[in-house]
Amino acid sequence: MENTFSPIILLGGTGMILVALGFLAYAIVRRLGWKYLIFGALLWFGTVAVKFALAIPFNSTVYRTLTGGAKEGIGVLVFDLYVGALTGLTEVLIVFLVLRYSRWGKVEWNRALAFGIGFGAFEALLLGIGSLTTMLVVMLAPQSLPAEALSQFRLAENVLFSIAPIVERFFTIWVHIFSNVLLFYAVVIKQVRWFWLAFVYKSLIDAWAAWGQLAGMTATAEQVWVLEIVVILWGVIGWLGTRWVQARYPNVTPEVSHAVV
Repeated sequence: MENTFSPIILLGGTGMILVALGFLAYAIVRRLGWKYLIFGALLWFGTVAVKFALAIPFNSTVYRTLTGGAKEGIGVLVFDLYVGALTGLTEVLIVFLVLRYSRWGKVEWNRALAFGIGFGAFEALLLGIGSLTTMLVVMLAPQSLPAEALSQFRLAENVLFSIAPIVERFFTIWVHIFSNVLLFYAVVIKQVRWFWLAFVYKSLIDAWAAWGQLAGMTATAEQVWVLEIVVILWGVIGWLGTRWVQARYPNVTPEVSHAVV
């Protein structure tokens, strides 16, 4: 009996999937452009693949070089900023270059918004599927997992712990949307400063996530929600920022916009 788990552990993965599907449904119902949803998803996959290709061989070396193995100090802070900048260099810079040096970035608002939704919702969908699959294994075949892993999964039986990833994904999608519509805006009005805003905005939230992981702020629901408060704040900024960009986004002629859709 001690290896049985409550269905509550399925909540996080299920909720993340529903959040992703909700954003995608909005984009489809509003006819924002399904090809740009796919375009956003593909660029998310490509940029994250590049990020992992850089992180896996180099992050441990960079960490040891900056920190000397210490878990506190200025070196750790610099490493956190490095992790955030790695996100900026991949998920922001690569996307900007693709949009800037192709016709794909010179599109109307609906396409830009669809791209941002596709970029963020695809990530949430994959994370949700991964979480749900893992938790189903935990529920149906706990004997296949080591006792140490099972003790960690016990945390997910706390509702406050299980709903945290759902909240995180909802607001993180807004982070992705705002960052990406800023890049389209930068391309359309030809002002690179909006790229730099997107770079800093997205890099900082990933630096915060890196700090939380290294500081061990995921061991209890209370610690997790300390991290989520900042994610929520960043997501609200993303929502407000997206509305701000929408109000200023220039009209793009249908000939240019639809030619790439």
